[in-house]
Amino acid sequence: MPITTMRRTLGAIAAALCGLSTIAGGQAPRDPQFQFGSTARTRLDSLASAAERRADDASLSANDRKQSLATADDLHRRLRQGDFRPGDRIVVAVRGEPAMTDTVTLGDSLMLRLAGMTGVPLAGALRAEAQDRIANAIAMYVRAPEVRVVTLVRVGLLGQVARPGYYQLSADVPMSDALMAAGGPTAAASPDRTIVRRNARVTLDAQAARSALVSGATLAQLDIRSGDEIVVAEKSQRSWGTAAQVLAAVSGIVVSVVYVVRR
Repeated sequence: MPITTMRRTLGAIAAALCGLSTIAGGQAPRDPQFQFGSTARTRLDSLASAAERRADDASLSANDRKQSLATADDLHRRLRQGDFRPGDRIVVAVRGEPAMTDTVTLGDSLMLRLAGMTGVPLAGALRAEAQDRIANAIAMYVRAPEVRVVTLVRVGLLGQVARPGYYQLSADVPMSDALMAAGGPTAAASPDRTIVRRNARVTLDAQAARSALVSGATLAQLDIRSGDEIVVAEKSQRSWGTAAQVLAAVSGIVVSVVYVVRR
């Protein structure tokens, strides 16, 4: 395993272990998986229904209705297929059970396997459901386990960032923090023109991405999946040579006009 990958994995496990201390201390974790785990599916279903109503609203433009229908289809597909894909990685930390504390890469069956226990099926599961599903499975082997689950997303951080590349990131980090994992925007970057791509298709345009950066929305909340790319655009570059030529031409026109008027 490359050193950089090992460091990120160890960092994710450390973060998961720190999360156990938060749980033990009785504080509410910030991870949206904990906050919305039991209601995530209901919320997505409600959003899909709202999008379908917009798609049927004759007062909206044809383009708005088409976009609403596409949103509804995407949400229904997510509810059926879940959030996990082969190659996704999940960090599981179980207090007092080092053999069960591991970073697991999901295979084609989307079965999470930990030492000493049968696999935990994650096919069709949402990220927000992973915590409860995995903790309940571990509870069959460990009495009253303290479990922390961190789902990782392999995201491309590309364009005008200091260290472009693909990174394994916790799904609960804000998109702004995700960009900092790649060293942050360069001096030539135009962060307000950031987009998110999936298979060459823009899933989050510049306006939506700008709102996400300002609001602190997380990768999970933005439905950013493994393989997606966050692309920071470059500032518009102006050629000063061209500008000088244009200025000279304009000056020449002005001088000619003045000459003609004076004559």
